[in-house]
Amino acid sequence: QEQTNLIAALDGTGDPDPLRALLAAGLLGSAEGDVPEKDAVQDPHAFIRDEFRALLGREPNAYEAFAFEDAWETDEATGPRAVIRAIVGSREYQSR
Repeated sequence: QEQTNLIAALDGTGDPDPLRALLAAGLLGSAEGDVPEKDAVQDPHAFIRDEFRALLGREPNAYEAFAFEDAWETDEATGPRAVIRAIVGSREYQSR
């Protein structure tokens, strides 16, 4: 719900891109952001797919799904916050 409200509010500004990136980074670093810890995610594939749907309005393509899932499995630092940060830092998200 908070995510939907934030996106709607930013869509109403003239040039939301810089503000959107700043707010997303702040939310990810905040205890207020409801982002689970990596070990709490039962199904990384579903988590990644759900974040693509929520943030980009689409499914990840095969390349994106593989890249995110591979990083999740092979890099201890790659978890929910890294996935969300990568998506909101993308040109596609910034141009929405």
